[in-house]
Amino acid sequence: MEVRGPSGTLIVFIDDATSRLTALHFAPSETTRAYLEALRSHVLAHGRPLAFYSDRHGIFRVNAKDAASGDGKTEFGRVAERLAIEPIHARTPQAKGRVERSNQTLQDRLVKEMRLRSITTMAEAEAYLPEFMAAWNGKFTVDPRDPSSAHRPWTGSAADLDAVLARREERVLSKALTFRAGGSMYCVKTSGPGTALRGARVTLLHYMDGSMRVYYKDRMLACTAYKTLPVVSEAEDEKTIDARVDRLVAAAAKPSVATMGLAMT
Repeated sequence: MEVRGPSGTLIVFIDDATSRLTALHFAPSETTRAYLEALRSHVLAHGRPLAFYSDRHGIFRVNAKDAASGDGKTEFGRVAERLAIEPIHARTPQAKGRVERSNQTLQDRLVKEMRLRSITTMAEAEAYLPEFMAAWNGKFTVDPRDPSSAHRPWTGSAADLDAVLARREERVLSKALTFRAGGSMYCVKTSGPGTALRGARVTLLHYMDGSMRVYYKDRMLACTAYKTLPVVSEAEDEKTIDARVDRLVAAAAKPSVATMGLAMT
């Protein structure tokens, strides 16, 4: 019997001029984080592209016609702007010819190659992707009409890129130098009285590794969480709901502590 792991999503970046795969990334579902992780790999390996061609999913553009607040950009769009990458949104799947055709081939070839190697986990699949990309590019890459690269080199460090990819929020410090973020209350720690920071507007950088840094202008502030608050359940869309349901089903299938105790007696 074939052993299969949980379902997942493959994020695909492909150079439209050459059909070269530039980044592949497995994730539980199609989310902003998954695309940012693929973008990180692409930029570190190839530099910053002039444009990013995608569909019109809410990850890439604000689709609400009556949106009255915000800057009109998604989180991915803000990152693209910081990297000076022009977003181009296709109106139909057919408009993304190269990547759609590649996706169809990947759904066949990549799945079969992983089965031949008995790959059943996300970690194993991720480890295999560089080998698969090298074989794919050696067979399917074509010469571009213009040999000059449309990528700008990334001259910063990986840590610099992580800061660019980090999600940003603004908060106003209270008189006690506290602020709320996510499900916690935080207090800024200062060496002096800190009166100059009362009412100051600070920027929170949420990194993809889960860490957070707080900045006042160009100065990073030390802070600590001191209270946990209730958090509203995260909303899902048609591309993430399946992964969430799978997690719930998997959790429900695990035996409870009581059941395990009865089984052991």
